[in-house]
Amino acid sequence: MATHTRTTRSTLYLAFLLGGLGVLVLHTTVGLGGPHADGLIDGGVYNVLMFGAALAVIARGIAVRAQRAAWLAMGAGLLSWSVGELYFTLFVEGPGGVVGGVSPADGFYLAMYPCMYVALMLLVGAHLRELRIRLW
Repeated sequence: MATHTRTTRSTLYLAFLLGGLGVLVLHTTVGLGGPHADGLIDGGVYNVLMFGAALAVIARGIAVRAQRAAWLAMGAGLLSWSVGELYFTLFVEGPGGVVGGVSPADGFYLAMYPCMYVALMLLVGAHLRELRIRLW
């Protein structure tokens, strides 16, 4: 008896992200594409994956009511980190960029932490109600 699974857009989206992650891992570990692919894979594929992960988490927060605030906070943190990575890739590390010093990318990186802290506390708090005040 054959079973049929329905392929959804979200399944295809996650498969796309996993495929991109596979390319990134292979490039990093065994040099897939060689050194001339560093910019494309380390910059391009990596940034697409970061934004893709952020959007997947935000979409989960929008689509599923359970623990919505936690997932949206986590998505905001990932999105903030992704913007920082993109800024770093384009303006700090990119042509004419100056590595070193403080840039707006650092602000976006730092903005991720409070978002993730809120998300973690909301997720843990949903399961451990009596410990909620002490966890903060």
